[in-house]
Amino acid sequence: MSSCVPFDVNFLADMPVAFAGTVTEITSTTATLQVDHWYRTDSDETDLVDVALPAGNTSVALDGVELVTGQRYLVTATSGTVNGCGFSGPATPELETAFDAAFSG
Repeated sequence: MSSCVPFDVNFLADMPVAFAGTVTEITSTTATLQVDHWYRTDSDETDLVDVALPAGNTSVALDGVELVTGQRYLVTATSGTVNGCGFSGPATPELETAFDAAFSG
C-alpha cells in the first residue's frame, strides 16, 4: 500500500525531473507529451517525453491523474517514475504557481 507525502513546495523543489507538456498521443502502453518547458532535467533536454502506462490504463500517478490527449500537464519524476500525490497533474494555475516557486532558483 502506498502513501503520499503531503504536498509541499520545498519537497517539490527536490524533484530531479520536472516539466510542462501537452499529451499528443496515447497508446495502450505509452503517453507522449510535447514538452514546452523544462523546470529541471537529469539528462539532455528533449521536446518529446514518453511516459509508460500500466496495461490498459491511462493513469500514471498514484492518485490517478488521467492523461487526456490535447491537455497540458505538469509532471515530476524520480528514478524514471512519474510522481503522484499532487506532484504531477493537470496544469492548473495553482500547480503552475507551485512549480514556478519551487524551480525559480
